[in-house]
Amino acid sequence: MFKLIDRGQSRTLVLIAGWAFDPAVFSSLELPYNYLVWHGRAQTDYFANRLQETLIKVHLPKVALLGWSQGAYLAANFAKKNSGQIGRAHV
Repeated sequence: MFKLIDRGQSRTLVLIAGWAFDPAVFSSLELPYNYLVWHGRAQTDYFANRLQETLIKVHLPKVALLGWSQGAYLAANFAKKNSGQIGRAHV
């Protein structure tokens, strides 16, 4: 349920839209990151499990998180429980 957009950057930003928003809400961003875009349900445990699986699969030890609406809640909840996997944001 994640789509990795390799923009040739050294860091990756997870983009999480809320339950009533399309991930296209992030389409105008131009940040110095690769993007890992969530295209799934905005449910806490489901999201957290899929993100953990994806980080292992694509070999990403640390990421930054950006959530919109319910996505902000998912991002904060994941960061709280997995602080070792959250990198420092540089924008």
